[in-house]
Amino acid sequence: LRINLTSVTMCNASASTAAVIAIKEGSTVIHRISVAGGDTVHLTFPVPIRLTANTALNMASLGSVTTIYMSATGFQSR
Repeated sequence: LRINLTSVTMCNASASTAAVIAIKEGSTVIHRISVAGGDTVHLTFPVPIRLTANTALNMASLGSVTTIYMSATGFQSR
């Protein structure tokens, strides 16, 4: 099965430190988002991002921010 990513919401819990967040397909970065300290960003992809079959959706902070929350929405397909 494949994950088709249609939207993401990212929250940076740091009060003042901005973060660049990488959305990953396994270990490969597929999208980067900059989120200001204490801010939340919501992105909707008009064309779903289709991941490779049986690959995990991950995220990572590319800076010194330690608490990031991510919510992803999408669907599965063959």
